[in-house]
Amino acid sequence: MSGSNSSSTVFGLKTVGFQFYSIHASFFCVESLIIMIINPLAVYLIATNKVLNRSSTNVLIVSACIADSMYGISVLFYESTLLPAIKGFTGQYISLGNRISYAFATQSMMGSLLTTMYIAIERGIATYRPLNYRQWVTPRRAACAVAATWLYLFVVVPPLAVVQFFLLPEDRKQSLADEIKDVFPPLVFRCYISLHLYIPLAVSIVAYIGISRAVYKQTRSMRVFNGSKNKEEKAQKQSLKVTKMSMLLLGLLLITWTPFAITNILIPFPDSVLERDKFRHQKMASSSSVLLVSAYSFINIIVYTYNHKDFRTVIAAKMAKYSGRVFTVTNEIDTTSTVAA
Repeated sequence: MSGSNSSSTVFGLKTVGFQFYSIHASFFCVESLIIMIINPLAVYLIATNKVLNRSSTNVLIVSACIADSMYGISVLFYESTLLPAIKGFTGQYISLGNRISYAFATQSMMGSLLTTMYIAIERGIATYRPLNYRQWVTPRRAACAVAATWLYLFVVVPPLAVVQFFLLPEDRKQSLADEIKDVFPPLVFRCYISLHLYIPLAVSIVAYIGISRAVYKQTRSMRVFNGSKNKEEKAQKQSLKVTKMSMLLLGLLLITWTPFAITNILIPFPDSVLERDKFRHQKMASSSSVLLVSAYSFINIIVYTYNHKDFRTVIAAKMAKYSGRVFTVTNEIDTTSTVAA
């Protein structure tokens, strides 16, 4: 190890303990694998199915899946650099990998909150301007918004982290970043990241407060038309169901990301030498909060699937088609074996 910063960082990690990180690493890796399987599969199903990709909400869900996939990548990067560092292996490639993992986590957080804001605006239009909804919100426009958002995040966020790394002094290039603030320039962190985290979150909360009032009124009026077979009433009920689902996803997002944001962004880490116990407790809390974020990254797809009849139908059809192919191949093998005998 070269440099006091590197020694201090590794000492801080060892304060928490290798066993703590190794136990967490096993959970993180399992959750990352689930994230990296479920989310790309959901993106593929929505993108290739004509029934699903006609819905603007489904197109925006693709953006949420991309954000969760970025988070899964960040966890894999983080674990691949953290455990070697605790064992005493340091170097620029470990430090760079560690900072890239934080960059992907930041990118995921920004993508999730921007997507939540888009869905909140889309649901607000569906709730307050239902007659103009199909004119103002189209799958094509939603796809353009998603593509522009992720092109922007990919072009800006990881390069910022890499450029900041190469601008560091030589002795700090081998030290790990303790928190997201260490990865980006101070001015960029205060202005740029705050702009992309707090404003979308504030817009989403304000939008959903207004939507929740409208949903409450609609729910009361629905009781009057409970037995109606009118197409307009059915469409209104379907829109109401989608709105409730998106509000549930916002609640899950707040529950899972808030502990991570508090322990990794808002509260600075204490000194690992002078305040060893405080550092150990906050580091354990921040690492444990990552488990919640990991859980959100695949729970939202489960919630979406449970509330989306068409999506469930497509999955069932795909599974039936696959099982039918397997059954056919098995029959052919059995027939061939019988003829050969």
